[in-house]
Amino acid sequence: MDRALGTPAKNKGTEHQLGALDKDDPQARLPAELRQALQRVPDDPGALLRRKFELEYRQRHGVGASQEDLP
Repeated sequence: MDRALGTPAKNKGTEHQLGALDKDDPQARLPAELRQALQRVPDDPGALLRRKFELEYRQRHGVGASQEDLP
């Protein structure tokens, strides 16, 4: 499969580190503390979509805001 993808085989000593950044990655230019802060933010696109649909439903149907909606 590595050959089909054009990547070197693992037995040649070129293993990838999980979470390692390439030199060309834009995040590599960020300060370390900012990268760490970004990594702490949960990545949950499903929750964002559910929230969006819930808000649109409430706007269309005139449902009042719940306690969760208040800042």
